[in-house]
Amino acid sequence: MRRKPPVQRGRDRIDELERMKTEFLAIASHKLRTPLATVKNALGLVSDGSAGPLNEDQRKFLRIADRNVDKLAVLINDFFLLSDLESGYVELLKAEVDINELIEGALAAFSRPAKACGISLRFEPDKTLDKVDADEYKIVQALNNLISNAVKFSRKGGTVTVTASMHSRDKDFIQVSVKDAGIGIAKEYFDRIFDRFQQIDTALTRKFSGSGLGLAICKRIIELHKGKVWLESELNKGSTFHFILPIKRRGPSSRTAIDK
Repeated sequence: MRRKPPVQRGRDRIDELERMKTEFLAIASHKLRTPLATVKNALGLVSDGSAGPLNEDQRKFLRIADRNVDKLAVLINDFFLLSDLESGYVELLKAEVDINELIEGALAAFSRPAKACGISLRFEPDKTLDKVDADEYKIVQALNNLISNAVKFSRKGGTVTVTASMHSRDKDFIQVSVKDAGIGIAKEYFDRIFDRFQQIDTALTRKFSGSGLGLAICKRIIELHKGKVWLESELNKGSTFHFILPIKRRGPSSRTAIDK
């Protein structure tokens, strides 16, 4: 039997490893989520008093456990979503989407946590914008990640401002910008801030929790929509994250994002 050339054997090996990784992630996703849901349910039952009366200390520890189960669930979901995005197994369910409505909904979801942190939320919409051709659920995920970061890194008393506008250089794209009043990011980190598991390693930012997956997920979602995401920032003066999406057009289009 004739052996395959080395290049083909290498490609076959890569394909096999990719198949094994996909199968592992599918199994791991189920194996992790199922017991986590069971733990969440059990904590809820105990907190409700189904297992007997609780004193205040017991309730406090149960609240801590419940919050950390929620954090673990978010981390697991982010990890598998990013894996799917990087593997190309994510299918976009596109429709005509009003970006102003999506932003309003995302900001409403963060109104309470922002208020608890002493942060104001502001939206500057452009009501004349055309709709975009996008997967609504995925774009909301990208927005949530950007707004969450903006709230988390803003100083108390600051304002997070989200704007929607026509792109200044190409009218085939809509631009969304999320500006915070936070600590800012040094230029040397710009090239890798969107890489997975990246967090700025300074004494000022180590106190902020996070998996380092949110911006990587955001970047891949926007690029999957043939858009682009980028950052403007200055230390101690805050950051602004921008992304652009193509406007919904009649007929097929292969346009991809222009340079910012």
